[in-house]
Amino acid sequence: MKPEERKEQILNCAKKLFSKNGFYKTQIADIVNSSKIARGTIYHYFSNKDDIFITLLERYCRQWEAAIAIRTEDIDLFTVTPKEYLLHRIRNVFRFFSEDPHISMIVLRVGAGLPGDLETSIKQFETIITQIIMNDLKLGIRHGSVKPDIDIEMVANLIAGGLFRTAYLYFGPHRKAAQKVDIEVLTRDVADFLVGGVFVSG
Repeated sequence: MKPEERKEQILNCAKKLFSKNGFYKTQIADIVNSSKIARGTIYHYFSNKDDIFITLLERYCRQWEAAIAIRTEDIDLFTVTPKEYLLHRIRNVFRFFSEDPHISMIVLRVGAGLPGDLETSIKQFETIITQIIMNDLKLGIRHGSVKPDIDIEMVANLIAGGLFRTAYLYFGPHRKAAQKVDIEVLTRDVADFLVGGVFVSG
């Protein structure tokens, strides 16, 4: 097995254990047993359990930023309507979490109450999406599509929290494989709910 493949195996096994058992209950010994990789080899790649967890979080943050970025090949910013833009944003959030159920479990459930740097790393997810939503709301206000009197910070946090919680509900590891979720339908349902609260009517 190549070094990078071995490192990936460690991370994948650790991810599933963190998702299932939580950060505190997962020990290096569990990762050793699950990955079938010697303890010494694991310490060759990572200094401790915290290092493994932070490596996963940093990877998720990079993937997260790429997933929710606005790409010109996906959407025409000159012709898109406010609702189409909202649909695009929400759809990308749900697609991201649907691709790996363990991400939502780690970020939304395991991350609560972690010490110091670990909790800070978890909060990067919330900070990224909340700031993007705030910027989108400000843009919408300038263009006359979003109500000008809303509390931008409050609304952004409300939307971010709702999206994260919905992602966990529909795409977390507790969902059975047979319980398929239509992302497009879910996206439109969530968007329809939000439109009445933040968009200018008419």
